Amino acid sequence: MTTLTEEPQREQAEATQSTAEVLFLDDEAPVLRALQRVFHNEAGLHCHFVGSPKEALETLSAHCIDVIVSDHRMPQMTGAEFLARVKEKRPRAVRLMLTGQADLAAVQKAVNDGEIYRFLLKPWKDEELRLAVRQAVEYGRLHDENRRLLVLTQQQNARLEAANNELEEQVQARTTQLADALYTARALNEQLEDALYSSTKVFFTLIQSARPELGSHSRRVAEHAVEIGKLCKLGRQEIRDLEIAALLHDGGKLGFPIFLVEKHAADYSREELDLYKTHPQSGTDYLKGISYYDRIATIIQQHHERYNGSGFPTGQKGLSTLTESYIVGIVDAYDHLIMRPSRSPEFAFQFACQTIAEMADQDFPSRLVQITLDYINRMNDRRANDNILRIGPSDLAPNYILARDLYTMTGSLLAASGTCLTAQNIARIRAIVRLDPAAGEIWVMRKPRRQEGHVDPA
Repeated sequence: MTTLTEEPQREQAEATQSTAEVLFLDDEAPVLRALQRVFHNEAGLHCHFVGSPKEALETLSAHCIDVIVSDHRMPQMTGAEFLARVKEKRPRAVRLMLTGQADLAAVQKAVNDGEIYRFLLKPWKDEELRLAVRQAVEYGRLHDENRRLLVLTQQQNARLEAANNELEEQVQARTTQLADALYTARALNEQLEDALYSSTKVFFTLIQSARPELGSHSRRVAEHAVEIGKLCKLGRQEIRDLEIAALLHDGGKLGFPIFLVEKHAADYSREELDLYKTHPQSGTDYLKGISYYDRIATIIQQHHERYNGSGFPTGQKGLSTLTESYIVGIVDAYDHLIMRPSRSPEFAFQFACQTIAEMADQDFPSRLVQITLDYINRMNDRRANDNILRIGPSDLAPNYILARDLYTMTGSLLAASGTCLTAQNIARIRAIVRLDPAAGEIWVMRKPRRQEGHVDPA
């Protein structure tokens, strides 16, 4: 038995040639001669005529046959059996059956088992037969081209998938590298911010040591400014810049005479006022050369600018001034109003609120003024509810609790916020402040009385 072997590369190469190979199989010699006459010198076709399935199989082994036209009723095997076998060995060959038997069962078997392209009956019409064979050739070529394109598409898809996988791996690796670099950069930036923030604290400590009254004022301004900044929905970095600027906003006064710092701005002479107006720019100049402090320096430079243009040092107005500068400015003004020693706390608070309210759309944007008033009113109500008092060293008494850190004028911490005063630490505080006065007022609150089991001394 002749064994047929697949030769895909050879088949593909020969399929692209212009001449098609056609095999005719019929066990009747007259039929073969008639077929030879029909396809003699047929352009584009190279025809093979054989009289038995064995010869047909040998021809298939020797040539790359494109179209097979087989008789059905033959002595060695039927055409349906032959075409079914050919389908397994040479699936790309287009198969036709030419028979004189109009046997429906044979047709069905040939179609199902051999997957024939077309079923033709004897006797045939020459032109119809030629047309059927040429259509089979074209069908085979289209089928081969589709198969070639499919293989090419699969290969290209495989290469594309490999390229995509490689690209994805590269992107993943690059993303990981960038994530690591970003994490490192953020860590370094946080370290830098922490270092600069610590440096600011050191700078502020120097200001507080040189001018304790400036330090106490700046610390209060920073405390309130941060809270108001949060109410204004400032971001994390903006809040930090605001706090640093508030701590350093009066750094330009370090070179001023002490009497000028202690004197209220409303009482300045013309010459003193001109000198006073230089401190925002002087404070800014101290920070030159530190790029991280550029925005902080701008906040300090603008903290005396006013919404209507009446401020200094440049007289700019409206929203050209940073929000943080307006916040430092309004808190600075409030602290100077509330801390006037010649006024009682109650009067000072009412006067400060009235004055701040009159600054709306004049010195500061009305929205900021309203936020500030709401904040200081809530703060005052909280102090009233907590029985917070502002007293002097002579008014200290046992069972008072410090509501704020207590510093001396030289910046030394006398007692921390939350300290419950006793006779011993009161005596110590009074002894120290006789040599190194307290910086500002002393804020205290009464220790809560026990509700259960409490017996009045009376």
